[in-house]
Amino acid sequence: MKSPQANVLFIDKKPGEILSLLEARGHTEAVIIGGTATVDAFMKAGLVHELILVVEPVLFGKDLPLLKQDLDRRLVLLFILMIAIEQVCSSSSPNA
Repeated sequence: MKSPQANVLFIDKKPGEILSLLEARGHTEAVIIGGTATVDAFMKAGLVHELILVVEPVLFGKDLPLLKQDLDRRLVLLFILMIAIEQVCSSSSPNA
Protein backbone atom coordinates (compact mmCIF):
# COMPACT_ATOMS: atom_id res chain seq x y z
CA MET A 1 0.00 0.00 0.00
CA LYS A 2 1.42 3.37 -0.99
CA SER A 3 1.05 6.28 1.40
CA PRO A 4 -0.12 9.69 0.23
CA GLN A 5 2.49 11.25 2.56
CA ALA A 6 6.26 11.02 2.01
CA ASN A 7 6.92 10.63 5.75
CA VAL A 8 4.56 7.64 6.15
CA LEU A 9 5.71 4.17 5.13
CA PHE A 10 3.57 1.04 4.96
CA ILE A 11 5.80 -2.02 5.08
CA ASP A 12 5.58 -5.78 5.67
CA LYS A 13 9.01 -6.71 7.03
CA LYS A 14 10.52 -7.85 10.33
CA PRO A 15 11.31 -5.16 12.94
CA GLY A 16 15.10 -5.41 12.47
CA GLU A 17 14.72 -5.04 8.70
CA ILE A 18 12.49 -2.02 9.16
CA LEU A 19 15.02 -0.44 11.52
CA SER A 20 17.83 -1.01 8.99
CA LEU A 21 15.75 0.51 6.19
CA LEU A 22 14.93 3.59 8.27
CA GLU A 23 18.55 4.03 9.38
CA ALA A 24 19.70 3.76 5.75
CA ARG A 25 17.33 6.64 4.95
CA GLY A 26 18.90 8.72 7.71
CA HIS A 27 16.11 8.44 10.28
CA THR A 28 17.02 8.45 13.97
CA GLU A 29 13.44 8.14 15.30
CA ALA A 30 10.29 6.40 14.16
CA VAL A 31 6.70 6.08 15.27
CA ILE A 32 5.41 2.56 14.81
CA ILE A 33 1.63 2.37 14.60
CA GLY A 34 -0.13 -0.96 14.58
CA GLY A 35 -2.12 -3.56 16.36
CA THR A 36 -1.24 -6.57 18.49
CA ALA A 37 1.14 -8.26 16.02
CA THR A 38 3.07 -5.05 15.33
CA VAL A 39 3.45 -4.01 18.97
CA ASP A 40 4.34 -7.56 19.98
CA ALA A 41 7.04 -7.92 17.29
CA PHE A 42 8.78 -4.64 18.13
CA MET A 43 8.63 -5.27 21.89
CA LYS A 44 10.10 -8.79 21.48
CA ALA A 45 12.87 -7.38 19.27
CA GLY A 46 13.78 -4.91 22.03
CA LEU A 47 13.30 -1.96 19.70
CA VAL A 48 10.72 -0.05 21.76
CA HIS A 49 12.21 2.86 23.69
CA GLU A 50 8.92 4.55 24.52
CA LEU A 51 5.35 3.28 24.43
CA ILE A 52 2.62 5.86 23.92
CA LEU A 53 -0.94 4.73 24.51
CA VAL A 54 -3.84 6.90 23.44
CA VAL A 55 -7.15 6.00 25.06
CA GLU A 56 -10.16 6.84 22.93
CA PRO A 57 -13.82 6.51 23.93
CA VAL A 58 -14.33 3.86 21.25
CA LEU A 59 -14.40 0.11 21.78
CA PHE A 60 -12.97 -2.25 19.17
CA GLY A 61 -14.08 -5.86 19.14
CA LYS A 62 -13.78 -8.31 22.02
CA ASP A 63 -10.71 -9.33 24.04
CA LEU A 64 -8.25 -7.37 21.90
CA PRO A 65 -4.82 -7.74 23.58
CA LEU A 66 -1.90 -5.33 23.26
CA LEU A 67 0.61 -8.20 22.99
CA LYS A 68 0.29 -11.74 21.64
CA GLN A 69 2.35 -13.44 24.34
CA ASP A 70 3.47 -12.74 27.88
CA LEU A 71 6.31 -10.26 28.06
CA ASP A 72 7.85 -9.57 31.45
CA ARG A 73 9.00 -5.98 31.16
CA ARG A 74 8.71 -3.26 33.77
CA LEU A 75 7.80 0.19 32.42
CA VAL A 76 8.23 3.58 34.01
CA LEU A 77 5.29 5.97 33.61
CA LEU A 78 6.67 9.19 32.11
CA PHE A 79 3.51 11.26 31.91
CA ILE A 80 -0.25 11.34 31.46
CA LEU A 81 -1.73 14.08 29.30
CA MET A 82 -5.36 14.93 28.70
CA ILE A 83 -5.53 15.88 25.03
CA ALA A 84 -9.26 16.54 24.89
CA ILE A 85 -12.25 15.88 27.10
CA GLU A 86 -12.58 12.30 25.80
CA GLN A 87 -8.99 11.49 24.88
CA VAL A 88 -6.07 10.61 27.18
CA CYS A 89 -2.46 9.93 26.22
CA SER A 90 0.07 8.21 28.46
CA SER A 91 3.72 7.53 27.79
CA SER A 92 5.84 4.79 29.34
CA SER A 93 9.44 3.82 28.80
CA PRO A 94 11.08 0.44 29.42
CA ASN A 95 14.45 2.22 29.61
CA ALA A 96 13.77 4.94 32.19
